Amino acid sequence: MKKRLILFLTVLMLIALAGCFNNSDKDKISASKGLIITESKDGVTVTTEKKLLATEIELAGNLFNSNVVITEDYLNIIQEVDGKKVLYISNYGEEKNITFELKNVKHGKINLVKELSESAIISDKVNKRSGEKLLGDFNGDNIVNMQDFSLFQTNFGKNVVTYDIGPATKGSGDWAGIFAFSNGDGVVGLEDLAVFAVNFGKEAPEEKVEIIEVSSVSLSVTKTKLEVGETINATATISPSNAANKTITWSVSDSNVISINGIDEVGVITAKAAGTSTVTIRSANGKSNSITITVEKKEEEKITGIEVYAKFSHIWAWGKNGSGAVDEFSAWPGQAMEDATGDWKKWYFADAKSIELIFSNGGNGKTGDLTISEEGRYWYVNGKFVTSNPDQDTEAPKVSILPKAKKEEGTTLYYEDATLNITLDVKDNQDSAPKAYYTTDGTTPSITSTLYTGATIAVTDNMTIKVFAIDKDNNSTLNSYTFKLNQDTEAPVVTASPDSGRFTQGETVKVTLTVKDNKDSNPKIYYTTNGDEPIENFNLLYNGSVITVTDRLTIKTLAVDASGNKSKKDFNYSFASGNVTTTRFDPRQESIYFLLPTRWFDGDPANTVGDEWCSYTEERVTPGGANYMADHGFTGPDDVTWRGDFKGLVEKMDYIKALGFTAIWITPVVQNRGPLCYHGYHGWDFTREDPRLESPGYDFQRVIDEAHARDMKICLDIVINHSGRYGIKNFAEVQYARDPNMYPVPDGWENFKWDEARYQAGLPQNYPNGWQYDGLTSPGTVNGKPISPSASFTQDVRPFTDANIAKYPGLTSLANGFLKFQWPSTESYCTTIDGRLDGENNSLTYEQYKTSARRLRGHNTGFPTGSGSFDNFPDAHLDSLHEDCPDLNTENKDVQQYLLNAYYRYIDMGVDMFRVDTVMHIHKETLNEMYWPQLLARAEQSKDARGGADFFIFGEVANFVNNLDDKPARLQQSHYTWDESVVGQGNSNNHLLDGNNYRTPDYSKKAPNGSSPYHVSVIDIISHNGFCDGVQGAYGRALSTSSAYNDATFLTWYTDSHDYGPNKGETRWAGDFKAAWSMLFTFRGIPIVYYGSEIRFAQGKPNDWPGGGGGGVNMSLEKTGRAYFGAHLEGTVTATDFGEYTASGAVNTTLSSDESQHLMRLNKIRLAVPALQMGQYSTDGCSGGWAAFKRRYTGTNKITGEKIDSYAIVGVGAGSYNFTGILDGKYIDCVTGDVKQVSGGSMSFSVPGDDSNLRVYVLDGLATKAPGQVITKTSSLY
Repeated sequence: MKKRLILFLTVLMLIALAGCFNNSDKDKISASKGLIITESKDGVTVTTEKKLLATEIELAGNLFNSNVVITEDYLNIIQEVDGKKVLYISNYGEEKNITFELKNVKHGKINLVKELSESAIISDKVNKRSGEKLLGDFNGDNIVNMQDFSLFQTNFGKNVVTYDIGPATKGSGDWAGIFAFSNGDGVVGLEDLAVFAVNFGKEAPEEKVEIIEVSSVSLSVTKTKLEVGETINATATISPSNAANKTITWSVSDSNVISINGIDEVGVITAKAAGTSTVTIRSANGKSNSITITVEKKEEEKITGIEVYAKFSHIWAWGKNGSGAVDEFSAWPGQAMEDATGDWKKWYFADAKSIELIFSNGGNGKTGDLTISEEGRYWYVNGKFVTSNPDQDTEAPKVSILPKAKKEEGTTLYYEDATLNITLDVKDNQDSAPKAYYTTDGTTPSITSTLYTGATIAVTDNMTIKVFAIDKDNNSTLNSYTFKLNQDTEAPVVTASPDSGRFTQGETVKVTLTVKDNKDSNPKIYYTTNGDEPIENFNLLYNGSVITVTDRLTIKTLAVDASGNKSKKDFNYSFASGNVTTTRFDPRQESIYFLLPTRWFDGDPANTVGDEWCSYTEERVTPGGANYMADHGFTGPDDVTWRGDFKGLVEKMDYIKALGFTAIWITPVVQNRGPLCYHGYHGWDFTREDPRLESPGYDFQRVIDEAHARDMKICLDIVINHSGRYGIKNFAEVQYARDPNMYPVPDGWENFKWDEARYQAGLPQNYPNGWQYDGLTSPGTVNGKPISPSASFTQDVRPFTDANIAKYPGLTSLANGFLKFQWPSTESYCTTIDGRLDGENNSLTYEQYKTSARRLRGHNTGFPTGSGSFDNFPDAHLDSLHEDCPDLNTENKDVQQYLLNAYYRYIDMGVDMFRVDTVMHIHKETLNEMYWPQLLARAEQSKDARGGADFFIFGEVANFVNNLDDKPARLQQSHYTWDESVVGQGNSNNHLLDGNNYRTPDYSKKAPNGSSPYHVSVIDIISHNGFCDGVQGAYGRALSTSSAYNDATFLTWYTDSHDYGPNKGETRWAGDFKAAWSMLFTFRGIPIVYYGSEIRFAQGKPNDWPGGGGGGVNMSLEKTGRAYFGAHLEGTVTATDFGEYTASGAVNTTLSSDESQHLMRLNKIRLAVPALQMGQYSTDGCSGGWAAFKRRYTGTNKITGEKIDSYAIVGVGAGSYNFTGILDGKYIDCVTGDVKQVSGGSMSFSVPGDDSNLRVYVLDGLATKAPGQVITKTSSLY
C-alpha cells in the first residue's frame, strides 16, 4: 500500500512538472471572441478576425506591463485606464484586419471591447454640414494633420460641453468645450478617431474660383545699346492687368555682359562687358518676352604720354623715347610711386611715347626689365601690362535690413516684434558711401525717391519697402522686402542629457530628451534610433521615457511647435576603451598619408564586390563574347573596384606609422550609389558608412580608435557640394526617364508601386522581399538571371512623370538612358532654380538665386559646357559638375541641416580633420555662414574625442591654373581662406617672420570669421601645378603667392593625387619625388603624400580609368593610378614609433625602397622641429641651392602647457649656402649632427649630392632645444 501511494504521488508530481514545462506564455493568455493570437519570436501577434475601420482593445492582468509594438501605419492611442492598458487603433479610412504585437508577455487576457466598420460611423452627424469645418480639423486650418491629432489626444475621452466649429482658441466654455468633435456625440472617443483617420491629411473642399491667367507679357527698355558701366531701367507689362498671379521672373542669357536686378514689373540692367545679351521676362504660367541688349566698350579717355599702375612702392625708369637715363631717376630704387585707387600706385611720364622700367618694393622683390612702346594707361598684372583696370568695380552694393529677421522666405521677412523700427545697412566692395533710395508704398524707387540718410524707418505689418542702391561706378541693385510682424518664428530647441559624446566601452548611457519653445508650452519631439529621418508620426512621439544606449547610436529628433516651426537635431553616442591622448595640438604638426580605402588593402574578402562599370566579369574577359575587351587588364575574379576595406586599413595601419606619417586622409566613407562609386564621392546615404567597407568588429569607429591608439589622426574626406547620380536616399532622390529595354523590371517586382507619400515623409520604400540598396545584396533576377548588387536597374522603380514629358518635349528622347535628369518637376530634387525650359540659357545670378522662391534641394541641372562650370562665376557655384554629381542646393536650410547632422556624427566619433571636396563649387558666403561655423563649433564641443587637439578643415579649390588671377576672384583658392570682407586675394604677412622674430598673426579676417576657434584652409593647387616646371617651379609659386592667403602656413600640398598630376596632368606624376618632398616637409604648409608614391607605384598611368566612354570605364583599375596596392603590403609590420618598425615579407620590401626611407627620415626631422611644422619663414639674407630659408615658431602647446620656441636654417638641394642676419648661437644639423657656432649673424655651409639632399640647422638654447642628429644617413640624405 505504501509503495502504491509513493507511486501515485510520483505520477502526480510528474504530471505537475510536465504541466509546468509545457505551459508556455501563449497558453497563459486568453482572448475574447473576435481576436486571433499567434506565437511570434519573442511574444504573440494579435489580429482582429474581421476587417475593421477601428477597434478598442483592452489588455488586462499582467499584460499591462507588456510592450505593444504596432508595425503597421495606423493612427493609435494607448492609454492606462483603471489598471488596464487600452488600445485605440484606426486605419486610414480602409477596412482591414488590424494587427499588433505584444512583447515580453505574461499572464493576462486580451478583450475586444469595440469594433467599428465603416457603416457604424456613417450618419448625418458625420457628413460636413453647411458652414462647418472639415471633420477632424480641430484647429481650423482647413487640413487634418498631426497638430489636430495632438489636440485630439489631449481631450480623448472627455465630454464636450459646447459644439464649436471655429478654430481651437480660447472662447466660450472650458478647453474641452472648444472642440469640434468629429461625429457630434458629445464625447471625444473611438468613433472620432475613426472619422479623424478617414480625413487625415485631406484638405477641406474649396469653392471653385475662376482664376484669370496671364495671356501675354511685354518688355520695354529706354534703349538697347549701352556702354560698359551704364545702367538703365526695363519695364514689364502684364496682360490682362487683373491676372491672378502677376509674378515675373527676370533673367539674362549672358550674365558676363549685363546683369539684371528685377522686382515685380521693374528691372535694372547694368552693362558689365562688351557683347550682346538677351533679357527675358517670364510669367508664372510660362508667357515670355525678350529684348537683346548690345554693350559696347566705353571710349577710353585719350592721354598723351604714358601712365603706369602697379602694386609696388617704387619705380625705376630709363630709355624714354629711345634715349638713355631719365632725369628724375638718378639713384636706385628710383621714385616712390603715387597713391591711386585701392592698392594701386601710379606714375605718369608726361611726354613719353616709349619707356623701359622696373618696379620694386623699396629695391626688394623687383620685377625684370619691362618695356612700353606706345602712349596710354597701363596696369601691371601677373608679369604683363594690360590696358584696363583689372580691379574695376562691377559689383553692386549689398543691402541688409537691421535688425535681421528671425526667418526669411524669399523677400518676406518675419519678426516676432509687434512694432518695429529698421535701418538699412548698405555696403559696397569699393565705394565707402554708396547711396540708397527707398519707397514704402510699393512703388519702384529711383534716384528721385527718398534718399536714405541713416534714420530708422517705422515698419507696420505687411508693409513692403523697396530699395534702390547705387555706388559711385553706377553699379546698382533693386531690393524688395515685405515685413510680417508679431510672428512666432523660433523653432523648438531639443537638448539631450547626457549630450552627444564618447563614453567608456561597456558603459550604459541613459538618455532623456527635453524640448523648449519660446511660446509653445507643450512642443512635441519625434525621434528615431534606426537612422531614418523622424516625421510627425504618433508612433515616433517622445513620451519622456529613458532611451538606453549601450553601443554606437544616433538619436535623430524633430521638434515641432504649435505654429509649425520645426527643428532637427541629431545626438551621437559612441564608445571607446579609453581616453584619447595626444601632444600634437596644431594641424600643422601633422604629415598626411592619402589613400582610397577600397584600393589599399583587402582585409575581408566577404565584402569584396564590384561596381557595374569597372569590375571583372566573364563577359569582359572571354574572347568572342559580346562584351569582350582584348585590352581589359583584369587580373582575375578578385580584381574588382570595392576591394580594400576598414579591416584592411586597421591591419596595415602600422605601415603608415612606419613611414613616419602622423595622419591618414581617407576618401569619403558614406554609403555610395552608382555605376562607378568605389572612390566614395557619389554619396547616397550620408548618415551611415558604406557596408562594402565594413566587417564584423571593423566599423569606422574602430578605424578612428585604432589611429588614436597609435597617436595618429584621421582626416576624413567629405562632400557638401553634390550627391551621386541617384541623389540622397529618402531626402532628395533623383528621378530618371524609364527605359524598360535598357533596365527591365526585376522578376516579382511587376506590381511594385512607388509610394510618393512615404518618400515625402522621409520613409524608405517597401521594396519586394524587404530589399534595400546596400551594394552587397542583389534585388533578385531578370528572366531568371541574377542582378548584380551594383546594377542600375532601380531608376525604373520611381516612374517617369508623363506630365513632364508633355511640358518639356526635350525629355522624350531616351538616347542618353539614365544620364539625362528628369527636370524640372515638383517631385524631382533636380528642379531648376529659375523655371527655365530645356535649352534656354538664362540662369539667375547668385544674389537672385538666394532670394528665389523656386529653390528646392538642388541647384539647376545644367552640366558643364566647355569649362564654364569651372571657370565662370556664378556658374561654378550653381551648375552640376557632371551627370554623376548633381549639385545640392547648399543654401537650402533642409539641405544644410541634413549635411550638418551627417558630419556632426563624425566629429563626435573623433575625426580630427575634414578635407572637403569641390569647395570651389560652393559660394564662400554660404560656407562661412552656414557650414564652417557650425562644424567648428561642434568640433569645439567634442574636442575631448580628439584629445583636445585643434580641429582643421581644408578644401579642394580646383585652381588648375598657373596664377591665381587666371580664375575669377570668387573662384580663387586664396578667396576661401578669408572672411567676407576679402574677395579673391588678400595681403597677409601671417606667414612671414618679422626679421628673426615670430610675428603675432592677425587672424581677425580669417575664414569663416575672426572669432572662429579653428582654421579653415585649402589645398595649394597653384604651387602643386608648379611641379610641371620642376621642384623649383613649385617652390617659386609658393613664394610668390603666399601673401594672398590668410595664413599660408596652414596650406596643404602634394606632388600628385587621385584626380590629377601637376597642372591637371592626366597621369600619376613621375618627377623627382625625393627632392620635392625635401621641400614640402621643411617649407611652409602641411605635406601630403599619395599612396604608393613611396615606391613610384603606377607612375605614368592614368590617374583614373583610362580612355573614355563605356570601353574605358570597363577596363580594370589595374591599368590606372588607382590600382590595388595590397600586394605590396602583404606580410607583417609593427611600428614601435614614427619611422621605427619591424617587418617581413612584401611590406618589408616596400618599406625598404629609397623613396620610403627618404620619407621616414623627412618625417622624423619634421616631427622633431616645431619651426618646420608651424613656423613662419623668411628668405631675407638666405641664398644657395634651390631653396634657402629660415623658420621660427614661438608659442605654447595648448594641451601640455609647454613653451615652444624653435628656430631653424634650411637649405634644400646640393650647393653652397650663405645666411646673413640670423640669430647668433649654437646650431646643430638634424641630418649630419654638424655643429656651427654663429656670431655676427652669418653662417655658411655646403650640401653635397643632388636636389633631394638638405641641411636643417636648429638653434640650441631657446625654449625648444635643438634635437641634434635625428636620422641615420641614406643615399639621398647624408
